[in-house]
Amino acid sequence: MKHSEAMICHIFHGLYRHHDIKNHIAILMLTGAETHDGCSIFVKEDLFQIEAEIELEFHQPGHAILDRHNVALALSLTYKPTKDTVVVATTHILFNPRRGDVKLAQMQLLLSTLHALNIPHVILCGDFNVTPKSALYAFLSKGRLDGTTVYTGDASGQFAHRTQTIELLHAARKKDKAKATENASLAVAEFQAKLQELQDRHEKELEKQLDFAQTLVADKVWMATYKHICAEMESVQGELVQRYDNVAAELKKAVDRLQQQDEGFQRQLKDAKERWSVQEKVRRDQWTDEIKKSTIKALEPDVQAIMTKCKENLDKAKEAAAWMAAYEKEKEELLRRQREEYERKLVEAREKERCKLMYRLDAADAELQQQLNQQRRRLQDESEKLRSDMMADMRVLKQQHARDLDEMRAVERQRIDHEMAALQKDKDDVARRFEADAAAYRDKVQSEMEGKHLAAVAAVRSEMDKDKAAWEVEMIKRRDDKIDMVIDKLQQETEKKVAAAEAKMAAQYDADMRVRYSSFRRWGDGKRWQEVDKKRRAAAEVEAAWMDKNRELYDKCAKLDEARDMAVAAQNAQASALRAMEDKLARCMEKSHVAYVAEMRGNQDDVLEKLHARVRATVAKKDDMIETLRAELHLAQVRIAKCEDIIQDQRAQLIS
Repeated sequence: MKHSEAMICHIFHGLYRHHDIKNHIAILMLTGAETHDGCSIFVKEDLFQIEAEIELEFHQPGHAILDRHNVALALSLTYKPTKDTVVVATTHILFNPRRGDVKLAQMQLLLSTLHALNIPHVILCGDFNVTPKSALYAFLSKGRLDGTTVYTGDASGQFAHRTQTIELLHAARKKDKAKATENASLAVAEFQAKLQELQDRHEKELEKQLDFAQTLVADKVWMATYKHICAEMESVQGELVQRYDNVAAELKKAVDRLQQQDEGFQRQLKDAKERWSVQEKVRRDQWTDEIKKSTIKALEPDVQAIMTKCKENLDKAKEAAAWMAAYEKEKEELLRRQREEYERKLVEAREKERCKLMYRLDAADAELQQQLNQQRRRLQDESEKLRSDMMADMRVLKQQHARDLDEMRAVERQRIDHEMAALQKDKDDVARRFEADAAAYRDKVQSEMEGKHLAAVAAVRSEMDKDKAAWEVEMIKRRDDKIDMVIDKLQQETEKKVAAAEAKMAAQYDADMRVRYSSFRRWGDGKRWQEVDKKRRAAAEVEAAWMDKNRELYDKCAKLDEARDMAVAAQNAQASALRAMEDKLARCMEKSHVAYVAEMRGNQDDVLEKLHARVRATVAKKDDMIETLRAELHLAQVRIAKCEDIIQDQRAQLIS
């Protein structure tokens, strides 16, 4: 290999054997697959210095798109005369026309790798397997690509290029067919012209032959006398033969009669026959010579002229036969060439038709694959959209449910807070009224006891003051205990403790009253005892009213607890109803989704059935076209056979 270029980018296929190129450095990179192919760059070592080698393998394990064993090779070179840096890269992009996404990903990886080098001067070569009007070529030239309007099968433009190639081949086939038809018509016209010329020539020759025949008829008249003489000679010879037969019969009879003299007679007979035959021969020769001499002397000039003319006609006939043989040879050569040309064109037409049918089948397969991909993408998009709509509806329902729960919680919390505030207010009012009543009662009892008992007895007063102070302390303590029990517990123990306190107070009060009654009786003041008993009864009634209020408060608390439990139960029931409604809605949506997916699958099956029907129709159409071509071929062969029969008939007529 002799090259003078500074750089050579090469892509090789199959088993590559490195050829040494003078003054060049070769950098090769093989694909990761089992095939022996890859990329190579040859650099002239006296002009460039290799700074870095970048080997890019497009196959990335586990990647959904970058799963093909294609490679790219890049060299960072320094131009020795100017010390400038340039990047030279070559690649072999995937060939598959259906995988435009893989081609785009490989191009993007290669361009990002070259951009990462941050070198302004880049020379990019290689086999990109795209057409000049494709979307991927526009991506390389303009730097952008709208993926929403481009399908993966149409990104490289190879199918459209194949379709244009098939159309061009079809147009070329039509043009060749028209040209072959025109050539055949011209050849037929030329053959008809030559055939007409030959017929004219042969008609002229036939006229000459007829003239010659007329001259021969005239000559035959002169030969009639010769034939008459010959007939007379034949009649004489017949008579002689008859006589010989008679003699032979007689001899046979004589042989029968004379058996003893057979040998001698036979020898005599043989001698006689020989003598007679010799004499007859001599006589016949004499007669023939005389006839010839007389005839030749009379017809010798005319015979010589006729023979000369016949020789000339024979020479002309030989020349015409030679010319006819040459013409037949030329015609056979022309027919052989036309037949070979027709067979070659027929083979080419068959091959072109087969290629065309294969291209159509590939195009139909590609179109089917593209439609299947479109249908699959559309189903995926619709399923994703339906899933996203379902998730959005579920999120909206969950948010609405959460808002409803929050609103219900807030309303219930406000209602409970309002009721608790009302209960607290009622409790405070009851406590204030109880304190006011107790204070008033205490003040009243104290004033009455002080006013009535100061004058009665001082000793009893001091004792009563002590009991009164102890009773007040105990009452305040019991009051505080009861209020704490109402605020803190509000349960059933309050009633029991109040009952126990009432019983204890009643027992103690009865004991005190008995002591006081006994003391009053000792002192003899019955009227004052009645007043104290009356006040005791009034205090007991107040205490009973207070206990009734406590019971009412306790009942209200129980009712509030029951209402709260009922509200919680209603809320739980509403939540369970919402959950059941949500489950029912989810089941309905799932059921509708399953029905929609089944419908889409049925539609996909219908589409696939239609595509299969189209493929079967295409195959049937192809078979019909093949049968039509076979019928045309059979008709052409029949026409050729008829032409050959016509030529053979014309040849036989010409020869005859």
